[in-house]
Amino acid sequence: MNRAAKEFSNHWKFASRTFPIIGTLAAIFLIAACGTVKKFEATGPVTDAQIAQSVKSAQAAYQSGNFLRAAKCYELALARARALDDSAEIARNAYNAAACHLRSGHPSSASPLLVEAGREFERAGMDREPVLVLQAMTASALGQAAEATALASNAFAAAKSDVAQLDVLLVQLDLAVQHGDLDEAQRLLKMAQRRAEKSHSATMNARVAAAEGKLLQKSDAGKAAGKFDQAADGWRTAGNIREMADNLRAAGAAWQAAKKSADAADRFYRAARSYFGQNDRVAALACIDEAFKAADEAKSAELRGQIAALFEQIKKSVEPVTE
Repeated sequence: MNRAAKEFSNHWKFASRTFPIIGTLAAIFLIAACGTVKKFEATGPVTDAQIAQSVKSAQAAYQSGNFLRAAKCYELALARARALDDSAEIARNAYNAAACHLRSGHPSSASPLLVEAGREFERAGMDREPVLVLQAMTASALGQAAEATALASNAFAAAKSDVAQLDVLLVQLDLAVQHGDLDEAQRLLKMAQRRAEKSHSATMNARVAAAEGKLLQKSDAGKAAGKFDQAADGWRTAGNIREMADNLRAAGAAWQAAKKSADAADRFYRAARSYFGQNDRVAALACIDEAFKAADEAKSAELRGQIAALFEQIKKSVEPVTE
């Protein structure tokens, strides 16, 4: 279990296996972390070799940025869990498959999985609050603003800890930003900041910093960039390198908007390097392109040289080996 998972597990406990988080502002929590729920007994085996293998493949795909493949692997685990009549595994894998579909930009595929997950959460005696939060995000992605708002309100009412409330507050904050209600967004941000500060958790503070960065993007790109940098540092401390890279990339875009091209090139380069290290060449190359543009604007031969060297490494990693 990585450090981010351990931090969550101090508040929420559900299973020994970690599951994916689904985004920068959309990073709800690890489903391995449902700890206000009462203890339950699974109807089938707690561990199963086929499920374990599918989950392992899903985690590897997720880390490499192949969210659709991750969703398919979780769906394989889900099919096996259905065969075993194991409500806990059905709940976990339906939820995670939905999370991956949402991360990949396919919210319509997430919706039916969340309906199934919700039923199995109840059947296993677990708190449905995490499902409500993900359903709110899915509804928002589908343009169903009223439903998303109602689901988020229900989730907040069901939340039993600061961590759970923070999950919902960040969804509500994102909805407020989408609707252009900046006063409400500021109110929600302050509520989230209080909970994060109280927690002394690198993960929670990183999530709130990223949310503030998104809120500041239109009004003050420089401050937004600083918040994304802060979030990246927090995710690095927490051991979640995917979110770290995502926030470095967001910082690069914000520094570019603030006309700080050298800073933008640096962040895009570091994001590309991290994505490449995670075996996500698509994201790495997208950042390389932005890094080159920013380095040229900054007229920095040193930065351009670093970026070019990384680009050559990525090219070599995909070129066929010849004798």
